[in-house]
Amino acid sequence: MGHPHRQHRFSHIPVIAWAAMAAALVLAWSAPALAQQVEQAVVAAAADAPEPDIQTVFVPGARDPGILAYRTVYELVSGVTKVSQDHVQMLVRVTSAGTRKPSKGLKIVLKSATVEEPLAISDDGIVTIPRNGQAYAEQATLVSNRAKGALHINIMLKPKLPEPLRYADIVETIKAAQRAREKILPWYYRMFTPTIRAIGLCYPDREHSVAVAGEAARAALDDDEGLTEEKVYCASFSASERLAPDTVIVPQPGWEPLFR
Repeated sequence: MGHPHRQHRFSHIPVIAWAAMAAALVLAWSAPALAQQVEQAVVAAAADAPEPDIQTVFVPGARDPGILAYRTVYELVSGVTKVSQDHVQMLVRVTSAGTRKPSKGLKIVLKSATVEEPLAISDDGIVTIPRNGQAYAEQATLVSNRAKGALHINIMLKPKLPEPLRYADIVETIKAAQRAREKILPWYYRMFTPTIRAIGLCYPDREHSVAVAGEAARAALDDDEGLTEEKVYCASFSASERLAPDTVIVPQPGWEPLFR
């Protein structure tokens, strides 16, 4: 079964930093060369941006703790949800900057004047970002127990597909992701990033297929990289298939959707 898991006020984050962080949204579906180009632009823009005017919070075990303004992440998550009409989910993966692997013992806390909330972090480094209006109003920060610069943040978009699944659901989700890309990414980043054209129903091996009403089952044979960089095999569906909108699509158990 699938598990539907890739700034309007600039009081703390300058415009160039917002554009750079928004550009990171494409890294989950970009080809490696394009992803590297965009990531280099993100790093360069962040280096040129002034430091956010936020108070440093002491975290045991880190001499210079990594801090990120909660407002930035909150508005990215909210923006993706609104523009996509909840057909797309934004995921935040935090790994070691050196190894790009999950950082053992990592802790991240949402802190504000009245809020102190530890965040859930999966074994793969996926961080659950809460929607806390009080923390947002109090200009909260996300504080880690790692030194500044020790962590790498990858922002990814993932399709949210219903069950039972129809072809119309896939088409609408692809269009929703394209709207999110158009609204969130500045035009000068869109020039270097591929358009989302398909959704893959993916598995960890080639032993699976997806049943499609009225035609032969599609084998999951297309190589791809999963959200946590593992190799997966997908049966892909584009928005221009010769399928009726109400065509029922039945993946075998264990599938995960990816934009392609």
